[in-house]
Amino acid sequence: MRKQPYPVAQLTGGLDVSVDGVFLVDKNSPYLRNVRFDKGLIRKGLGWVQFGTGLPLDGTPMLIDTFPTADGTIHQLMVTTKWVYKYNESSNDYTKKNPTVQFTGDESYQFSCVTTLDSAGNEIFILTNGKDKIQKWDGSAGNFADLAGWSTEPVLAKRLVIFKSRLLAGFTVEGGTICTRRVRWSVAGNPEDITGTGSGFVDLAETSDWVVALVLLKNKLFIFKERSIWELPYKGGADVFGGPILKIDGVGTYSNLSIVSLGDELIFYGTDDIYLFDGENLDSIGKNIYPLVYETEKRLVNVGKADRVPSVYIEELKSYQLCFPTGESEVPSLLAEYSFDYQSWTLRDKQITAFGYYTVSGQLRWVDMTGTWAAQAGIWMEKRLPSGAPTTLIGTPDGYIYEDDRITKSTDYMVFQTKDWVFQHAQRVVEFRVQARGGPFNCYYSLDQGLTWSGAKTFPFRSDWAEYVWFLNLTCQSIRMKIESFAEDLDIKWVEPWYIPRVRSKGIVTN
Repeated sequence: MRKQPYPVAQLTGGLDVSVDGVFLVDKNSPYLRNVRFDKGLIRKGLGWVQFGTGLPLDGTPMLIDTFPTADGTIHQLMVTTKWVYKYNESSNDYTKKNPTVQFTGDESYQFSCVTTLDSAGNEIFILTNGKDKIQKWDGSAGNFADLAGWSTEPVLAKRLVIFKSRLLAGFTVEGGTICTRRVRWSVAGNPEDITGTGSGFVDLAETSDWVVALVLLKNKLFIFKERSIWELPYKGGADVFGGPILKIDGVGTYSNLSIVSLGDELIFYGTDDIYLFDGENLDSIGKNIYPLVYETEKRLVNVGKADRVPSVYIEELKSYQLCFPTGESEVPSLLAEYSFDYQSWTLRDKQITAFGYYTVSGQLRWVDMTGTWAAQAGIWMEKRLPSGAPTTLIGTPDGYIYEDDRITKSTDYMVFQTKDWVFQHAQRVVEFRVQARGGPFNCYYSLDQGLTWSGAKTFPFRSDWAEYVWFLNLTCQSIRMKIESFAEDLDIKWVEPWYIPRVRSKGIVTN
């Protein structure tokens, strides 16, 4: 019989380890690292560029946030386990804003921050880590100082949120007593008054789990505990808040940093899945990577350090990213990315302790310049980002800050495996074809579902699309292919095994 192809033109289903590789649909992969999907293509993941000079910072980066003020200034703040640093855009370096008193917590003491107005109507940035006194800064040349009222009581807090002109704090330590289920609030319009009329607290004692996060959604306040989700309804008047309402029982989160608002929904790393929450119902999106995150036998994630998982939502890419500690490590090192466009998961091996945003002030394009090429200076882009468009900032455990500017390339390792193509009977596989550009890249095959692999077939760099062919002569009942590369660029459009069917065979088994 004549040889025939089995074209696979849609490869953007992402990672799926919820079923055996034999039962995967064509678009999914049983194993991948450092790939992204764009316009229906598999593309190698991009890299990062160092953000600022004078790095590394002292301590582990824990929080990256902005403090915008009414005069149009945007203060970019980087908080480590020890210090608050302000990034100076004009000089491209960092200045400590708490130079006399450093924080005393380690990586287990995550930071929480809010921006609000003080009783005089001035903007202030408020910061806490649950161990040291709550801090404030007004954006002036001065430094951070203790937040009055809370520091004099004293009341410490792990989580902060602004709601109905009040500062609310969750999981407090009051006069040395740990209040794991407490939510306390200030007087309206004065975040530094927690004893006056209109201030108060409530203990969510109906469930034994502890408060993890305070989050706003659709002008409502939700309290995430370890295994439950509550709403604290605003009532007004002397009582201020009504009784807490249990919205979800049995599901919560240990990771406050994993909760991200998408506008009408929240997305978070839950105790038993990764969820979307609309204020009433949960919708699971973690099925395809569930075994790697939750199953005891296959789990890669160190659930004992689930509270250290940072996350970010990149609106431009419609991508939710979170980084997990793995094995016995306490450092988040497995970056999982969920694409809402493709409803797919991809993984990268990256150490990340904090995410944030940076507002782009505009980059240079060669078409905008005058004079000779040698006379120009700056960061060159093929496409200018819109004014004010945010790029992503990343903090790493060695004290460095990086920027994902969407254009920086990388020589990090990339690998993509196909599903297992299974025949009714043993067949003769004669070719493997790939349409790709970039490279160079290597191809391998496995006849035992990825337990062992063949030697490498190396294909050279091509600047434009080309059809690469690997001639084979294999008699097998199943085969899986692997593509890997360290090159800066590699795009894959489709893959195609060719085989000669036996008379009794009905061809490849697909799902």
